[in-house]
Amino acid sequence: MFELYLILVISLLLPICYFITNSLYMLYSQGYILQKLFKLNNKYKLPKDDILNLAKVYIKRKKWLYCTTMLEFYIDETQSSQYIAEYYNCLGLCYQYIKLYEIAKSYYLKAYNKEPSIKYITRNLANIYKICGDKENFNKLRNEY
Repeated sequence: MFELYLILVISLLLPICYFITNSLYMLYSQGYILQKLFKLNNKYKLPKDDILNLAKVYIKRKKWLYCTTMLEFYIDETQSSQYIAEYYNCLGLCYQYIKLYEIAKSYYLKAYNKEPSIKYITRNLANIYKICGDKENFNKLRNEY
């Protein structure tokens, strides 16, 4: 009887431990990214990959205003069309999370026009077309990815 009790308790506690460990790992990785960025001397000239990592941290923490203002600032500072497309995609993601679908669609379209070959941008644009009810454009883009 005692063994059955232990098995039951362990089987209930294992999923809880998994979720707690996963959350702690995410917090640690986000803290590591932020700590690495705060050690930089020139905060206005962040590396492009670090900008995307910081945007992802802001999105996970639901800091939409920080994410949008940072990305809007760095879009004007960047020359690479691939990074600009990824910044637009992150902006579209922010607006999609706060349910401003038309604004999100415009940013996804800007990202798609910059780099139509990136699959996740095409997928995000197709998903926003589906949410907005634009079945014709959704079917066109669904065939691409």
